Amino acid sequence: MLWFVLLSILVVIMVGLRTRIAFDEFIKYQYSNYHSSWEQDGRPSRIFFRPSKSSLFSGFIFEVKLPYSIPDWARNDEQAISLYKKAFRLEKVTKYCIFILIAFVIISSFFDFS
Repeated sequence: MLWFVLLSILVVIMVGLRTRIAFDEFIKYQYSNYHSSWEQDGRPSRIFFRPSKSSLFSGFIFEVKLPYSIPDWARNDEQAISLYKKAFRLEKVTKYCIFILIAFVIISSFFDFS
């Protein structure tokens, strides 16, 4: 039972890490191809992509606003749309993995699966 929980935690960490990398790729694409939009968005950065004069706080705000609509600069850019969709697919997978892990831990606390 413990091995399953530890393995599940490892999977959640790996999927979550890949999700953060996907968001970094999206912001890096904006930085490289739509620099003025990147500046207007507050110069967002994330965990692994940290250009000079960037802001982690703006990166957080940028990521929180993204699920509600794709940014204007990305609407007509197939590569940007692809990166956007990839990041949010991974975000959903991460949330589902966390939910399943929490549900399993709660259920296993009521039953002995040893």
